[in-house]
Amino acid sequence: MEKKRDELTASLGDNVHLCNGGSAANSLFVAKLMGLNVHHLGIVGTDDLAQFVINDYDQSGIDHSFNETAVAGDTGCCFVLITPDGERTMLTYLGVSNQFTSSEFMRAHITSAKRLFIEGYLVADDRSFELIKSDVIPMAKAADTELVFTLSDAGLISFFKERFLELIDLKFDIIFCNFQEAAAISNQDSLDQFQTYFSKLSQETIITDGENGAYIIAEQSVTHCPTESVQPVDTTGAGDSFAGTYLALRNRNKSIQLSAQKANQIASIVISNFGARPTELTKSVSRS
Repeated sequence: MEKKRDELTASLGDNVHLCNGGSAANSLFVAKLMGLNVHHLGIVGTDDLAQFVINDYDQSGIDHSFNETAVAGDTGCCFVLITPDGERTMLTYLGVSNQFTSSEFMRAHITSAKRLFIEGYLVADDRSFELIKSDVIPMAKAADTELVFTLSDAGLISFFKERFLELIDLKFDIIFCNFQEAAAISNQDSLDQFQTYFSKLSQETIITDGENGAYIIAEQSVTHCPTESVQPVDTTGAGDSFAGTYLALRNRNKSIQLSAQKANQIASIVISNFGARPTELTKSVSRS
């Protein structure tokens, strides 16, 4: 598979940029920029890409468990193809990234954390789904660690809806989704209906809606946080950066309104540049 990856990279010419990533990883990167202490519970392989990942995390000051969880094989990777309208097509190879065999290595991190952020993409893997449902979530609840869940992708929900429903029925403190994902999981199509649906499942539900900004369902009300319209260059990582920013500010007890406003601003920077972690993002956060 490594040979195939290299062949594909070569076929794309010079306009290729290697960047650390993954949905939760992008959120953690932004949260760290915003001053939050974070730790990534994940798995890498034993190839050159694994060392690239580890070096990048170390340079970014993001704690991780990769050294103790590495599995012989290929590190997961994704080719993201960007079209002129800023939309993207993803070619994903999971490699060893879903080969969780136990939750024990997570225990100390989960029980000492304020929040646990769970990526919805993991429900697609049988072993990861069972581990999250039967071990990880009960572990967090027993320690009073707040649970955060991202619905990740509307298409994924259509394939694994029963699994998503099983998880959210366990109740989360915060749920992130976009308008399409909210519609897919609830079978509804309006904000009033979303409010009725999500109010029973989460203390805060953040629904992003592109140029319309974001809607936060909390305390029996809906808060709308508009955003400025921007010309998209690359939408990769926009929702991830929104989540990372929002969580970092809420962790500092900032208001829902202020947290969402800043998250909109950061997401706009990501959309206006190539890649989920553009240089301009780091510059902007350092100035704020």
